[in-house]
Amino acid sequence: MSVGWFVAPYNQKALTGYRARFRYCAMQDFDAAIRSDNGDWCEGEILGNSAIVKVRASLVTLSDIASTGGFSRLPGTDLNERLTALTTVQERQLQDLAGSLGYSGVEIDRSLGTDVRGKTLREYLTFLSTRRVRPRWDSPTQQIVFDQEIVPCRNLNDIDRNVSAGPPGYIHVATQLWIAFLSSLYFGTGFRPSRSAIQYFAHEAARLGLSIQEHSYDFLEWVAGHSSMLLFRLFGAFPTTSVLDAFTGVDGTDLPVYSANWTNLDSGYNPMEIQSNAATATIDSTDNGAAWVGNVGADTEVFVTFGTSSTVGGLIAILVRLNDVNTGTNYQFDGYGLEVLEGATDSVQHYTITNAVWTVIGSAISQEFADGDALGLEATGANPTSLQAYRKPSGGSWAALDTARTNSDWDGVGRIGLYTSDTVARLDDFGGGTVVAGGATLETLPATEGAGADRSRFVKAYRQLT
Repeated sequence: MSVGWFVAPYNQKALTGYRARFRYCAMQDFDAAIRSDNGDWCEGEILGNSAIVKVRASLVTLSDIASTGGFSRLPGTDLNERLTALTTVQERQLQDLAGSLGYSGVEIDRSLGTDVRGKTLREYLTFLSTRRVRPRWDSPTQQIVFDQEIVPCRNLNDIDRNVSAGPPGYIHVATQLWIAFLSSLYFGTGFRPSRSAIQYFAHEAARLGLSIQEHSYDFLEWVAGHSSMLLFRLFGAFPTTSVLDAFTGVDGTDLPVYSANWTNLDSGYNPMEIQSNAATATIDSTDNGAAWVGNVGADTEVFVTFGTSSTVGGLIAILVRLNDVNTGTNYQFDGYGLEVLEGATDSVQHYTITNAVWTVIGSAISQEFADGDALGLEATGANPTSLQAYRKPSGGSWAALDTARTNSDWDGVGRIGLYTSDTVARLDDFGGGTVVAGGATLETLPATEGAGADRSRFVKAYRQLT
């Protein structure tokens, strides 16, 4: 297993119509090959409709990616190594790459100087991630354009941490060590979280490359930075809120007419309507959406039950932190979405939504959905936000789907809502709102303990959360 750093393009979905507003990092095209290597990848959008991507995969897969048009493999693997081995041609290629992304010659010279070989890989990538531009959907040209506000890029260290350089065997050993450490914290306390919860956090710690020796008494700080939902992943359950609407109404009634609690999602989208005491699309194979009226807290959850799941090719999505909803200007809303795409194998995908442009976050999750299953999404924390998907099989219990994705586009309060492209789909028992926390919150926990701190204080801090 090896590690490679790439600059990769974003592509639009190949299908026409509503899916023209969906874009994804082209590294997604290699996801199956990377997963078959027991590898991983993580991206952060930069200028030029491109992304910095760290990949762990076999040498064959890394070579295949590098030879694909539009991808640029960067020299080195460790962010702190200097680019001293670059040839004159390679140095010029790095400067040209920065220029192709949209940086001026003056900016390149000022930040990188005339000798890139004196810089580290970290310095070069930090320059590439100086800024990016938010996209929007231009309806007259039916194109995604980049003429909106300039915003920060994802922190380079966050991308680096999310893909461990260690082989799968290393991750397994590290996970077991974390399980032993976390389990020992509760010995003699009279309380013990579920083993599945301990395993979840142990996996996250190992995946991020945190070691027992270096980080055991910094664990609370890690939790605060990467998963502000400690109360519910370690000591509670999803969801913490109740069903808001069971959609008991007259067939053919648009949701805003059926209830004042609903508004259309966007003036460029079709409304959703009531059919068979459920919510569905009014027009097939196009955009249909609805938003719950009124903002909820920044730490948000939303869930819905698939009374009837979508047909092949159809989409169902739940939405959080929605803003600029139904403004009267087409294609303007922002927020986060969690989509289920029905196919031969169903897939679940996280999105950040900017001016109605849906941009994929991370790799897809393979998960079949059937009638009666429920989908949930939890958005917590800020800069970055942690986005955790959930599924509840019909007659079963809620469980997390894969690990959380992170993104820093939308940190504040907003609305929750629904989206579908399929008139066959029937969505029922919609719920969500501000996450309900009980007991201590992360803000009330003590500051990070040093490696030599008294262990009893660390255990006491955990016991506050029960």
